[in-house]
Amino acid sequence: MKDTDRRIGMYKLWEAGYTLGKIGEQFNVTRERVRQLIEEVISAEIDSLATAGVIFNVKEFINKKKQLHNNARITASTGKQRTRAELRIIANTEEEVIADYFGKERTVENIRIKGDFRDIGKAREEVATYLLTKKIINAGQFLGFISAIKNPRSKDFYSKIGKKGMANRWGKK
Repeated sequence: MKDTDRRIGMYKLWEAGYTLGKIGEQFNVTRERVRQLIEEVISAEIDSLATAGVIFNVKEFINKKKQLHNNARITASTGKQRTRAELRIIANTEEEVIADYFGKERTVENIRIKGDFRDIGKAREEVATYLLTKKIINAGQFLGFISAIKNPRSKDFYSKIGKKGMANRWGKK
């Protein structure tokens, strides 16, 4: 099986509702590797849409992502019980990729986006991460606690609670 076929196979299983862990078992790879490969497929889809002339609204995307992040923070601060998947929202919020605010369209590598990113590759990666996160939240899956503290903003936000407190509160049961 070619690597591309393998990625697409993983993506189709994921779309069908299989968990990342189950897909990993079937293809004999880790859950994290499955997540990475699925992100690559989503990125390729975004590229093909852009090449076909679809305009991706970066400002709308960032606003939705910020709203998800804010909802997760509010839920945490009010002490309501959270789903494990919600933690991923905060892990994937990286506001530093946003340029000094949008407004104009530009074309780079056949990709038309509304807005102005410093790095188009990073923009594609952010979109793929957002779509993957949205799907995971809808499916109620959780990719793991450790990846949630890799983002410096998440780390700062959760430092008040501490690693042990987070593991007890949101760790796998």
